[in-house]
Amino acid sequence: TIATMIALLIAMTFLFRSVRLSIFTMTAVGVVVLWQPLLMRGGDVNVNVFTAMISTIVFGIGVDDSIHVMDRIREEGETPGGIVKAVARTGQTIFETTATTCAGLAAGLMVSIPGLRHFFTLMMLLIFFALLTSSILLPALIVAWKGVTAAIKGEERWQDYDDPLHLAEQTMD
Repeated sequence: TIATMIALLIAMTFLFRSVRLSIFTMTAVGVVVLWQPLLMRGGDVNVNVFTAMISTIVFGIGVDDSIHVMDRIREEGETPGGIVKAVARTGQTIFETTATTCAGLAAGLMVSIPGLRHFFTLMMLLIFFALLTSSILLPALIVAWKGVTAAIKGEERWQDYDDPLHLAEQTMD
């Protein structure tokens, strides 16, 4: 898994033309992969033939989700509005794929083999976590990075929530 992450980090650096964006993308994926042992320990699930493959499958799904969000952020621009548009547009698609995948995996919960039930439960949880990291953690990393770099450079805050939002120039009477 580590070798795969390094290879993907290099490939995404060329794809995104940015080491920073590649690291952010892989951070979101890495967080999902790190949740697997925590969930297994918390649920008293042992490593078996079924659960051993989970990290590889979830890694692939997490990479897909994160790359889609990051690519859309690049297209819309690393601005507050661009990030909101990117997550709104791509997040819906990722949510739909997550929902359909989890619905399909839920059928496996009816299996009488406990090892398979653990497999399906962990898969559904981790795929849901991949949705969360790609649509919440990944944009949050960009916003935090922009805020920190603006503060270091002594520039204005990158995103100011205190400014009032004007929706229209005129009011309706």
